[in-house]
Amino acid sequence: MLAPAPPDSDWWDRKLLSGAVVVPNFAGDKQGYRMYYYGRGSNLWAKEVEPFNPTLPTGRTGMAVSEDGLQFHRYQGHLDGGAIMDPSADYDAFDAVHLGVSEIL
Repeated sequence: MLAPAPPDSDWWDRKLLSGAVVVPNFAGDKQGYRMYYYGRGSNLWAKEVEPFNPTLPTGRTGMAVSEDGLQFHRYQGHLDGGAIMDPSADYDAFDAVHLGVSEIL
């Protein structure tokens, strides 16, 4: 289980999160699990776009890690607030406004 980010934190997912996909992590000699999920930290999507449905948690993508697959801890990604993937900076791209996890391989 991933504990909610405190609402006064700087985490990218402090407002809403959803769409978890858990995969085994066999990197090196350390085994565990990675959970990829999407969410957002404010009432707006990227480019200051207001969601047509404010309860949709899509926006940015992050990751949490676990040794046992039961207790997950947020991974501090390289983007603002710890996210690992953001919408495209290109205004004409299909993913310019928000992201959601669909499949992790």
